[in-house]
Amino acid sequence: MTSSAPRWAVLLGATVLAVAGCSGDAEPEASPTASASASASSADPTPTPTPTPTEDVEAQVLRSYDAYWAATVAAQRGNPDPALFNGNTADEQRELELQIARDYQASGITREGAPTISGQDVEVTGDQAVVFACVDHSTWLVPQAGGDRIGVVPTTVRVERVAQTWLVTEFVESEADRTC
Repeated sequence: MTSSAPRWAVLLGATVLAVAGCSGDAEPEASPTASASASASSADPTPTPTPTPTEDVEAQVLRSYDAYWAATVAAQRGNPDPALFNGNTADEQRELELQIARDYQASGITREGAPTISGQDVEVTGDQAVVFACVDHSTWLVPQAGGDRIGVVPTTVRVERVAQTWLVTEFVESEADRTC
C-alpha cells in the first residue's frame, strides 16, 4: 500500500462521519465495486477464482478483480467476512476493506446497490498487472447520507500473481491522462 491514503479512502472516511452525524454534506460513496459481481449474496463467500489452462492472463486478472469487487460490495452490505476475499485479495488490502466494512457496521451503515464498472483496461507485466476502470458510484448508496453523490471516477488497481493466483494488492492514483 502506498504511504498516502487513496482518494477514495479519504472520501469513504468522510461518508462514515457524515452518516454518524458529523456532517450532512459529506460525499456518500467512495469505494468502487463491479455491478456484474453485485449479485453475489452478502451471506455467501465469493468463490476463489481458479485459472483454467487455456484462459489468458488478462482474463485471469479480471476474474480476480471482479471477485474482489463482489467481496467489497458484500462486506459493505453488512457481511465483513474475511472469507469473501480469499483467493482474490492480498492480506493488506483485505484488512483495509474489512476495516471499512466493520466501521460501517459499527456506525449502523449498510450500503445499497452496487457501482457500475466500465472501460476496464488491463496491463500485464510479468507477475504484476494494473487494471484501470471507470467506476460509477451513483447507484452504490449509503441511504442515511445526504449531500452530493459521487459520479464516475477513474480508478486504478494493482494486481499481483502469487502462487498462480492473481490478487488485488492496492489502489493507486490514476494517471492524469486516464479519464472517464
